[in-house]
Amino acid sequence: MQHAMKISDDDPAYSVRFKAAFTKDLNQRRENINLEWLKVYQTQKINALFDHYDLKGFK
Repeated sequence: MQHAMKISDDDPAYSVRFKAAFTKDLNQRRENINLEWLKVYQTQKINALFDHYDLKGFK
């Protein structure tokens, strides 16, 4: 996400303002979330998908 929101010299002014505001908001939210719980949640969801589609060899 951070890479997609990187401001370049070719971006129009409205895009620069949006990307700057979005990145600032994302960084503030990142400081307030519990990353360990997010990682656990993601792992559980990914494992559920692997089990659902019977992709045991890809884990």
